[in-house]
Amino acid sequence: MSLKKTILKNVVSEWISKIIIIASALIITPVLLSYFGKYQYGLWEAIGQGAAFLMLFDFGIANSIARFIAKNSVTDDFEENKRVYSTSLAVFFFAAVLTLFISLIVLPYIPEIFNTTENYQQISQVLFGILSLNIIVAFPLRVGRGLLQAKDRYDLISLIQLFFNVIYLILVLLFFYRGIGDLILLAEITLSVNLLSEIVLFLIALKYHKYLKFKFRYITKKNFKELFSLGASSLVQSISAMLYTKGIILSVSIMIGLAATPLFSIPNSIINKIGPFVNRLGSTFVPIASRMNAKNDIAKLRELNIHGVRYGLAISIPISVFLFFYGKQLLELWLGNTGLNNLDLQNMAYAVAVMIVPFGLGAPQTASRAIFRATNKHWFVANLMLISVSAGLITTIILIKYTDLGILGAAIGWSFRYLIVDILVMPFAVCRNLQINIKHYFSKVYLPPLFSALVLIVFSLVYNRFIDFENIYNFIILITVFGILSFLLILFIILNAEHRKFLIKKIRFNRK
Repeated sequence: MSLKKTILKNVVSEWISKIIIIASALIITPVLLSYFGKYQYGLWEAIGQGAAFLMLFDFGIANSIARFIAKNSVTDDFEENKRVYSTSLAVFFFAAVLTLFISLIVLPYIPEIFNTTENYQQISQVLFGILSLNIIVAFPLRVGRGLLQAKDRYDLISLIQLFFNVIYLILVLLFFYRGIGDLILLAEITLSVNLLSEIVLFLIALKYHKYLKFKFRYITKKNFKELFSLGASSLVQSISAMLYTKGIILSVSIMIGLAATPLFSIPNSIINKIGPFVNRLGSTFVPIASRMNAKNDIAKLRELNIHGVRYGLAISIPISVFLFFYGKQLLELWLGNTGLNNLDLQNMAYAVAVMIVPFGLGAPQTASRAIFRATNKHWFVANLMLISVSAGLITTIILIKYTDLGILGAAIGWSFRYLIVDILVMPFAVCRNLQINIKHYFSKVYLPPLFSALVLIVFSLVYNRFIDFENIYNFIILITVFGILSFLLILFIILNAEHRKFLIKKIRFNRK
């Protein structure tokens, strides 16, 4: 399969999957928020974010497997891949044991950490125990994702995730609409569905690599060092990601209160759900760029980066403009009957507006970060992200503690990562490392998407002036017209001629 077809297949499958997953979240969130209320929903979110920090004990190995398996496959070095596989599994089993030990130490302090009321102290401990078990058991199974990514089967990963997400949605609705659900049951459903999905991914991955068998003699010191070298930088990036999302949510939970947690976690979740639409193109580049790097093909790496970031912007900018102008209306339609008051919805809308602008301009640089990882410059990205995220978390804590901004302070701190790494530093770092002229890079990557952004902003300003949003039909018309206009701008302004012809040809072929 050609490179363009592989990338298109992976991206489209991810988009389809995420559309359905977002639809599931749109259904589940108001159901759970109405059923539990702000405090219990906030407790669920806070415990989930806290337990997620245990994922750091994979030492970043999960993100290293795809690169090494793909690189060795170029030279048909299957013996080396056996050593990578066996060594990875050994590390993950060790990580599972270590995580179990750490979670047992932390467990007694969970009520104190989250300052839970007396009625929820035992519940908070049970929740943390179940969600920790979910991570512990899944550790060895995470090898499967790396093996599938090495084969560029991101589409298969998306399909499996989609299937089990639908199962999760059905189970949650079944129990909670019948009024027999509680936080413990929700955690048990989450544990069961997540583990089943990881098992299926692992078993399917082994079918693509039938020669791989776990053997103790394949566990080597050399592979430990290689995996930890790349894995350590991935671990730093994982720590950065945890601090940047989950750390900020925990800061809100601990400093403002569990009832305030949904007011930031829901906007954060909205951005995270949008992320794969923007990031998927770039996040598939690690094995592709690894093969290009193995052949020392700098010209193709340049082309991969330019188109990866540009087309990421093609997706992120329309979404960002729409949420900036119409976030409040969407939140009212979605969560207006869940017990949140108008001030809650207004604060959430402000948070979305603050977060979506740097996200829209910065998130497409995922393509650049993937290429840096694939070309042995992973530590540059890891250190840069850690610095920016640490600055954002410190800013969040200061703004919450010493100002009245509340969750808006968290939104400002959250934005630091995109502002520093992806908007200010990454474009210049790419130009330097891939030997691209800066003016050429900006004209090729940023000018067409920014022009489309200007058109959409003007359209939104005019539409807001003359249209009454109290009428739901006007809002449906807005979404339709905005979507059509965005598609036309992407097709005729952002896509280059060659890719436009390829896409149109692909659409016509599929119709036939």
